[in-house]
Parts: sequence; structure tokens; C-alpha cells
Amino acid sequence: MEEQNLDEQITIKQLAELAMEGDMVDPIDWGLLNISEQRAFEMMAGQVLEQLTSLPEEQRAVVAMASMTKLLVENFVLNLRLKGAENVKTVYENKATLTNTRSDVSVEAEIDNFKEGKGFDAFVATNKIPMRWTGKIYVGNAHGMEFVSNGPASFDVKQGRQR
Repeated sequence: MEEQNLDEQITIKQLAELAMEGDMVDPIDWGLLNISEQRAFEMMAGQVLEQLTSLPEEQRAVVAMASMTKLLVENFVLNLRLKGAENVKTVYENKATLTNTRSDVSVEAEIDNFKEGKGFDAFVATNKIPMRWTGKIYVGNAHGMEFVSNGPASFDVKQGRQR
């Protein structure tokens, strides 16, 4: 049996069509992208054929398997990240430490209306101290005194399935 070259056995369009036939676990919403499904598959099929036809015949299977393994691992990790990001929520404590910049005395304050990177309202005794983010630290002024804070402690909570 005469052996054919890879580029004689299959065209880019045929390779793209074969790849598109595979069932997708997470189908892609092609309407959100600036490229058609057909064009994306043909571009990638062209890259695959170009890569493999540039190799000696005896190296093609190993390179194809290594490439498939790398892509599967990347896809696996990406899906883990996406699934994890969906179920993680950052929770902030309702208190923060405020430090008087003049006396260096610190006090724990209750906080409300916290918005990360923007600000929060701190309450010490009956006094409300609006704290605003400077890009490095939260700063607020009350009764002629300046206060600084790193903000409330935060922690990530992995949530179960949402119904």
C-alpha cells in the first residue's frame, strides 16, 4: 500500500469539519464573538496542517499527541478556574482598625457601606468617619483628626450550588 503525504490525505476544510463534529460539553456562543465558527475551525485546522506537514513523518504522531495533551490540560485548568470563580464569594468583616495619624493610637471601628477600592463609613462611639480609598490606604477625617485604615479583613467563601 502506497503511503500518502498528510497534506494529500486531508484538506483544511475537511479537518475543520471533522473537528466541528465532535460533541462540545460547553458549547460556544459564536454570536458573542467577532469570528464565525467555520472560520475559527478553518484557521486552527490550517495551523495544525502547517505544523504537522513541516515535520518528518516519524515525528508527527508524537508531536500531535503532545499538542493534544497540552491543549487538554490547558482546557482542564481553564474550566477549573471558571467553575471555581463562579462559586467563590469574597466576604468582608463588619469592623476595621483605624489609626490616628497624629497620636498613632488605633481603635477598632464598626463599618458600613464598604466598597472595596472606594471607601466605607466607620463608626467610633457615636461618630461617623467617612473613609475614602487613596490608592494605597483608606483615609478619613473627623474632629480635626486624620485616620487611616487598611480596611476590613476579607476572606473567600466557596459556595455550594445555587438554586
